[in-house]
Amino acid sequence: MSRIYATRTPELDEALAHAEDATIVNADAPDSKKLHSWALYGYRRWLEDQRREAKIRAYEAIGQDDQHLDDVRRFSDLAVEAGLL
Repeated sequence: MSRIYATRTPELDEALAHAEDATIVNADAPDSKKLHSWALYGYRRWLEDQRREAKIRAYEAIGQDDQHLDDVRRFSDLAVEAGLL
C-alpha cells in the first residue's frame, strides 16, 4: 500500500466537511478516510455515468435500425394484447 498526498484547498476542505452529509463516512472519521471515501464515491459515480452513456448509445443505435425498431414495436403491441405491459 502506498500513500497519496493532496493539497488542501478550500474546495477539499468543503468536501471533507460534507462527507458525513453525503453518507459516505462517519463525521468522526479522520480526514484521510473521508478523502478516500470521496474518491471511491466519485469513481463509482463515474462508472455509473459510463454505464448509462453506453446504454444510451446502444439504444440510439437500436433506434437507427428501422427493422429492429419495427420488431420492438410489433412485440410491444403483442405484449400489450397479451396483458403483459
